[in-house]
Amino acid sequence: MLNHFSRNTILFVFMIGTFAIGMTEYVVTGLLTQFSENLP
Repeated sequence: MLNHFSRNTILFVFMIGTFAIGMTEYVVTGLLTQFSENLP
């Protein structure tokens, strides 16, 4: 039971981490694109 719970917890944290990294990369890319467009 504890091993099964631990496995699900690790999988959940891994999914949240991957989602957070993807969102951060998306936001950073968008900001860099907007910033580069504002340059002369």
